[in-house]
Amino acid sequence: MNDLGHTLDKFQIDAIRAQEKGQNIIVGAPTGSGKIRIAESLIERCFVSNNRAIYIPPTNTLSHQRFRDWSHRFGERVGIETRDVSVRSDASLRIMTNETFRSAIFDHSHSLDAVEYVIFDELQNMTDGVEFLSGTVKQGTAWEECILFAPQHIRFLCLTFPFPNLEELARWLEHVRSQEVIMIRKIDRPIEHACFIEHFGSGTPKIIEQIRASSPEAQKQFLNQPDADVIEFVCTQEELPCLYLCDSHKRCESLAFDYAERELFPFHPEAVTQYDAICHGRGIVQEREAVRLRDCLASGIAFYHEGLLPSLKAVVEQMLIDGLIQLIFITEASVVGSDLPVNSVILDGLEKFDGTRLRYLKPQEYHQMVGRGRRVYACVDPFKTDAETVRHIFNGDFEAFDSHLDLSYATILNLYDRLSVASREKGEQKITKLGNWEIDENDATRSTQYSDWLQKSFCYFQSRNQLNQNATPDDKNFCQWSASTTNPT
Repeated sequence: MNDLGHTLDKFQIDAIRAQEKGQNIIVGAPTGSGKIRIAESLIERCFVSNNRAIYIPPTNTLSHQRFRDWSHRFGERVGIETRDVSVRSDASLRIMTNETFRSAIFDHSHSLDAVEYVIFDELQNMTDGVEFLSGTVKQGTAWEECILFAPQHIRFLCLTFPFPNLEELARWLEHVRSQEVIMIRKIDRPIEHACFIEHFGSGTPKIIEQIRASSPEAQKQFLNQPDADVIEFVCTQEELPCLYLCDSHKRCESLAFDYAERELFPFHPEAVTQYDAICHGRGIVQEREAVRLRDCLASGIAFYHEGLLPSLKAVVEQMLIDGLIQLIFITEASVVGSDLPVNSVILDGLEKFDGTRLRYLKPQEYHQMVGRGRRVYACVDPFKTDAETVRHIFNGDFEAFDSHLDLSYATILNLYDRLSVASREKGEQKITKLGNWEIDENDATRSTQYSDWLQKSFCYFQSRNQLNQNATPDDKNFCQWSASTTNPT
C-alpha cells in the first residue's frame, strides 16, 4: 500500500484499515514516524463519504500550518476555528484547538451532529503542555473533557507517543465511549544519536567516559585542542537542512546573525526576492521581525520562535521546503508544534529550566524534540555531564501517560449547566418554594450525575488501577465504599 507515492509502514496500514471499520483508534508512534499520513487518510475518507471531521493539533501554530497546507490540497473543504481566527466554520474538515472543541461541545453541540471523527494529533502534548526553557505551556485537561462529553456518535483517532501504558489509555477510552478501540503501537524509529564535544567533535557517550578517566595531563592537552564547531561539522557531513534547538528567542536570533556572517552556504538572492514578495503581499514588510529575518535569509539561515508572526513562520516553512534555507535556529517550545522537514537536529545542550530548577531532559522530552531529524547531535560538556546520563536521555524508558484532570470551577459549572439544560429541555425541572429560597428538586439527581461523570475520568480510572495493583483488601473495600457514597455538592 502506498500514499501519494510513499510506501506506508505496517502501523500506518493497520490504522487505515481500522478507519474503514469505523472504530476508535489509538496510534502510539515516535515523533516524525508519519502519523500525520494516518490523519490525512481519514480526512480523505470522510470527504468521500460526505461526513465531517475535526482535527485538533497540540499548538495554535500547528493549527495555522495545517490550515495552509490542507487548504492548498483540499480547497474550501477546510476551515479553522481557534481562539484568534475563524474561517469557514461550516467546512467538512474543521481545524480546532482542544479548547474551541470543548466549547463547541458545551455551547453548541448541534454543530457536531454530522461529525464522524475527531483527530487528536500528538495527544501527549495536550496532556502536560511540554514545559520548556522559554516558559510553561499548559493545555492540561481539555482533551479529557472533550472525550468524556463529546456526543456518543463521534469516533476518535488519537495520535500520540508510544507510552508504556498506552493500553491503559485504550481501555479507558473503550470504557467511557462504549465503543471498541483499536490500539496500534510502533516503538522503533531509526535515529542516530551522537554527542558533540567542543574540543573533540562527534562521538558516542563512551568518549565521555574515556575523557573523564584520562590523566590530568591528558585532560589539559584535550582542553588545548582547537574548538570543533558542530554546525560546520554537520555541513561537512552533508546532513542539511538542519534544526538548531536553543533555549530562548534571544539566543536563536543571536546565533542566526552570527552564522549568517560566516557565509557557510551559497548566496541566494532569489530567497530575498521571494521573501520580499510574500511579505509585501501580506502587508508585513515593515514589521520589526520581518526586517531582521530578511538579513539572514540570503545566507540560507533563519530563526523561528514563538515571537514570530504566524505569517513569518509560514514564510520560513515554505522557503525550507523550497530548499532556500539550510539552517534554522529554533526554540525548544516551537519545535514541538512544528512540522519542519530536516535531515539533522542539533541540541544546544541536554539541560532545561522547568520553571523552578535546571534539570536534564527526560527521554520522552528529548525524543519529541529531535524526532524530525535522522541524525541528532547533542552538545555536551564531558566534565559536567556523565556518560550514563547521556545514555539514559538517548535510550531511556518513556514515562507513563497520566491524567492531569483538574476539577476547576469552570469544569464543574459547565457540567452543571449541561445537565441543567438537559433537565429543562425534558421538562423535568421542578421548583419548590422554601421561604425566600427556590430549590430545584433535581439537584440531588444531578449530584449523582456529577459523581458518575467524574468517575468516568481517566484520572479516576488510573487511580483505581493503581489501587488494585498496590492496595490491601481493606483499602480496596474502603475505596469502593467511598466511591459509592461520594456526593460532590
